[in-house]
Amino acid sequence: MGLFSILPIVREHYKSLVSDSSKKRAVIIFGVIPTAISIILILSGMNLTRDLAEVLIPAIAILIGFSINAMLLLIGRVSDEPTEREEKLVKNTRNHTMYAVILGLATLVIVLVFLISSKNKLAPVDLPLRTMASFLIYFLIGHYIISLYLLPARFYAIAENINID
Repeated sequence: MGLFSILPIVREHYKSLVSDSSKKRAVIIFGVIPTAISIILILSGMNLTRDLAEVLIPAIAILIGFSINAMLLLIGRVSDEPTEREEKLVKNTRNHTMYAVILGLATLVIVLVFLISSKNKLAPVDLPLRTMASFLIYFLIGHYIISLYLLPARFYAIAENINID
């Protein structure tokens, strides 16, 4: 794995999603639902604006901080002699958390690029490009929020399975 290679993290994230449920369910939850929500928002005329982008940036940054904090808490909660089930749960939770951090950072960068390009008077973002950017950002935010919903249940299961002395 290269220094900046995120593909193994993404691959492991989806592999554990499919093993925990099914490929069809994972596609529906992580692909179809965010796509449908994005299409509904775009068709209802809710293209991303500068004001909304300025609100999204700190919100996404806070959620990224939550994900990083969750990862640090996870590292500190591993027992000395974990069972195979605990090891798998911790590994999958780590993969989901790292995926959430990567997804959050990617979303943040795209929103920042949108914000910078929309403020530049020399290169205005035209309507088709604004619509595509809005769709992509809405999709990523929806996907990110769904990914974050995986974490509390997994952290609860880890806390219940690991003895605290």
